[in-house]
Amino acid sequence: NFVSSPHIDDLDQSFQYAVSLGDFVDDDTGGDEGGGELCVDGRSQDGNERVIHVVETRNRIARVDGRHVHWVRTWSSRSSCGRRRRRNRYSLIFYDTSHRRP
Repeated sequence: NFVSSPHIDDLDQSFQYAVSLGDFVDDDTGGDEGGGELCVDGRSQDGNERVIHVVETRNRIARVDGRHVHWVRTWSSRSSCGRRRRRNRYSLIFYDTSHRRP
């Protein structure tokens, strides 16, 4: 249930592989879809505009570059409809900080 603020993983040597699991919901709508995505700051293809790439990691593996500013989009750990069951978000991040060559 960790929510990260925008940051750069300076020690990464390559791409990260990320997956999130759980029954978390969109913080804005309370719906079962959305929220908890990985957001990565980037540039448009021509390099002239800033774009935010919203990457879905729920129940799927995504490859992102942690050397760019990134964060987790807001999500809710509370159930809708008055239910008191707590919802959870788990994330697994695979990354390389070694200086060795493959």
